[in-house]
Amino acid sequence: MADPGIVLKELEDRRREAIRRSFTRLDPVGVGAATGIVASGVMFVVCARLWFGNPNPKLSETIGAMSHYLFGFDEGVIGILTGVLEVGLIGAIAGWVVATVRNGALRVVLWKSFRDRDSFFRRHALDEIG
Repeated sequence: MADPGIVLKELEDRRREAIRRSFTRLDPVGVGAATGIVASGVMFVVCARLWFGNPNPKLSETIGAMSHYLFGFDEGVIGILTGVLEVGLIGAIAGWVVATVRNGALRVVLWKSFRDRDSFFRRHALDEIG
């Protein structure tokens, strides 16, 4: 019959490896860059819709309201480029923060997993002697 301590340790090791495979660490710079690029692209498409399409009046109002939040943003070429850059920077910062918080949460989960395993073995150490 297999030793229960060894079986439990093997199960714990398999669980820990599954957690590591499932929740790999995110690169904050990479996530930030990707988020910034996507945010800039969306902003550019929305502004291009104002220029080259027949925009909905509500879209014009929304874009006009964004000038209160983005420094230098307006419906001109320089204003649109400024807005696209600012939204890209905001998206990059947001992506970096999300990846960093997620990595921190993953560290907490793994720390708790190791702590629970160690405390289990300490509690049941005397059970195996005898």
